[in-house]
Amino acid sequence: MTSVPPEPPTSSEPPTPPAQQWSAPPAPSGSSGGGFNAAAVDKFDWGILAAGLLAFIFSFVSYYTASYHGYSGSENAWHGFFGWFAMLLAVAASIVLALNVFAPQVKLPVPVRLTVLGGYAVAALCVILAGLIDADKIPSGISSGRGAGYYLSLIVILAGAVLSFLRLRATGGKLPWDKSA
Repeated sequence: MTSVPPEPPTSSEPPTPPAQQWSAPPAPSGSSGGGFNAAAVDKFDWGILAAGLLAFIFSFVSYYTASYHGYSGSENAWHGFFGWFAMLLAVAASIVLALNVFAPQVKLPVPVRLTVLGGYAVAALCVILAGLIDADKIPSGISSGRGAGYYLSLIVILAGAVLSFLRLRATGGKLPWDKSA
């Protein structure tokens, strides 16, 4: 028995190479690079993420100050419960938002926008409490107060709470007690 060679293809297209087991991924279609598009992220979401980062940075700046006859000292947010707890809540809320924005394939078991708002709201309450509560046993002659880190943290955490509320409303979310349609 003799073997007969196959007939050449009649179409004008070049023959396709056989499929390989380990081939390169297909080129993305419809995008200019297939990478992350920062312009697609809402500006309020960027603000919320920045508020979490800034709350972390400002927690290392003077939060609590004291002075006595010309001598002064200061401590950062990590030396008082409400200072570091507020910062942790703001950072955790920003991480939840970052997961939702940058890794949408990760499905979180919580309502993201409401969780972010709740985190920033409780963080704002904690930072306000950090400003109202002083140590009980401050000897006379010592003056205590709040430093720049406290006020900067208060500003960025309140801004994060406001932006979180605005994004909740813009995305069609409702507060739990909001019964309007």
